[in-house]
Amino acid sequence: MKIRTITAGFHLELPLDEERLRHIARFANSAKKELEQNGYAVQALRMATQPWEEYCTSKAQIVTLVKELEAYAATYAIDYYNVGPTKNPRLIPLVYDLISNTSRLFCTVPIADERRIDYEAARQTAALIKGLSTISPDGFSNLRFAGPGWIPFRCRGMSAKLMPVPHKKVGEMTDYKFEYFANTRIMNI
Repeated sequence: MKIRTITAGFHLELPLDEERLRHIARFANSAKKELEQNGYAVQALRMATQPWEEYCTSKAQIVTLVKELEAYAATYAIDYYNVGPTKNPRLIPLVYDLISNTSRLFCTVPIADERRIDYEAARQTAALIKGLSTISPDGFSNLRFAGPGWIPFRCRGMSAKLMPVPHKKVGEMTDYKFEYFANTRIMNI
């Protein structure tokens, strides 16, 4: 069996406590080692926090924080980290700056819940996806972003990402050579 990601979720408080981050990373790395010793392949380790809007009050503060988390993730063998969803549509364009200046950061923007679709968040997210697609030729920057709609509890074990696929046309099959991705037909959305 292959495990895509071991995610260590935690409640982040500022200022960052390096000892706490080291402890979380050590826990995640121990879990990975234990699983691998028992025959499971683990693709990645990730740390995830509550929405960053709960602990950062300015653009400068979140930019500084993601740079610190980037360094800690590298130091403590954490492949990726997520600073929680961006819920305020006015802050969605900032996600471009955060992702374009990091290599391990993942972000999300919820665009719907069980009651309604947030059309402003959806418009901002579409613009963000288009911008992110230009950062790297392999499209990995878009992989590090998701704009999910509402997912019923019973379905949360599965996930899907919307992302541009360079050099493919509607109807063609993707040809990912990555064992954790499923190939599918390109859809016009």
